[in-house]
Formats: sequence, structure tokens, C-alpha cells
Amino acid sequence: MKKLSLLALAIALLMSTTPAHHAEAHVIEKDGTVQGVMHLSPAHEPTATEQATFKFYLSDTARTFDANAYTYTLQISGERMATSTVPVSIADNGTLIAPFVFPEPGEDFTASLTASSTQASIPSFQFEYDDIRVLPAGQHENPITAFFGEHGGHFLVLVLIIVAFVGVVVWDRVIEPKIKKRRGKS
Repeated sequence: MKKLSLLALAIALLMSTTPAHHAEAHVIEKDGTVQGVMHLSPAHEPTATEQATFKFYLSDTARTFDANAYTYTLQISGERMATSTVPVSIADNGTLIAPFVFPEPGEDFTASLTASSTQASIPSFQFEYDDIRVLPAGQHENPITAFFGEHGGHFLVLVLIIVAFVGVVVWDRVIEPKIKKRRGKS
């Protein structure tokens, strides 16, 4: 039991030091009954002067969300740039897509998505995603992200957790009994 407690502590420490994705990726924003998750390609780490793509996955608590019942405005702002209004399109599956080229690197960009209802019975909503990090031109995401995609860090932590768990189980069920058996024979 002591080993499992130590394993849990090690996993908690590992998870607390795993960096979160930038741009509040996978954070669910809510406004009324509507909720949305933003993804930013490539790999949540766009590069200045190269095209990035915002994707918004929206739903509501009644699971009846209709993306076509709104008109959308996406505004991108930063401390050193004028606010840009970006055209938003709706994919066949209802995902909102907005390509954008960040003019310069930085860690202070904000994306604000406003949805204005086209029907009086449906309320409008707005989401804001802060702390979007943009890499300098020519620099790309870290090698783990480049190899495994936007969830590379999560995959690496999962592998480490599995290896640690298997190691504890092998120690408890195979190695430790053999050591005890040898000590008993001596």
C-alpha cells in the first residue's frame, strides 16, 4: 500500500509539472446554456506570419445547438496590434472555422467569439480565450508536439503513468516475493 501511495504522489507531481496547452485549449467556456471549446492549429502553438486556424466546437445543455441560428464575429487582439475582425465559416458538422495570420509573436493575444442570434427566442452569447501564445516566425512547436500532435504531452504522461503502474505491480507480485523467498532460504 505504501508503494501505491508513493506512485500516486509521483503521478500527481508529474501531472502538476506537465505544461498546459496555450490559448486555454480544451477549456470549456460557457455563456448561458451554450458551451464551447476552442482548438488552434497548428498544435495550439501558432507561428507569427504563418496561417493558423481557429476551430470552435459548440453545444448547448439541451443538445439541440444549431450553429446556423447565429451570425459570428471573431476578434483577435493583442497589446501591440490593432483588433482584427476575422471571418468565421461553419463546416458541415457545425464546427466554426476561422483562419488567421498573427502578425507578430507574443503571449498576450485574445480571441473573442461573439454569436448573435438570428432568432428572437434564442439568446446570443460570447466567449473569450486569453493568453494565446504565438511563436516567432520560423520557429515551430516542440518536438513532442510535432511528432504526436497537439496531445503529445498528454500521451507522454499517459505512457509514464502506465510504465510506473506496471513497475509497481511487477515489483509487488514478482520481484518482492522472490527477494523474500531468497531471504527466507538463507
